[in-house]
Amino acid sequence: MNRRSIIILLIGMIAALAGSLAAALLKQNRCASSGGQWQADTQLCQLPTGETVRTAATTDVLVGIFVAIVLGFMLFRFLLFASGRMSRPAR
Repeated sequence: MNRRSIIILLIGMIAALAGSLAAALLKQNRCASSGGQWQADTQLCQLPTGETVRTAATTDVLVGIFVAIVLGFMLFRFLLFASGRMSRPAR
C-alpha cells in the first residue's frame, strides 16, 4: 500500500465513525427530550417510571449515512486540494 491509499482508507474510516456517532447522538438526544436517561451499557433509554424503551428510528440511520457521505466527500476534496490535483478552472 502506498501513502495515498492509506490516506483514503483513513478518510473512509473517519467518515464511517462520524456517521455512526451522529446516529448515536440522535438516539441519546431523543431519549433526553422524552425525559429519560440514556443507559450506555444496554443502549436503551430508561424513563423516570423505571421502564426501558428503544429510541431508535430509521431517520437516525439515514442521517448517519448522510453525515458519513458528506464528510467523506469533503475530506476527499480536501485531500485533492492539498495534493494539488484538484481540477483548476479554465481561463
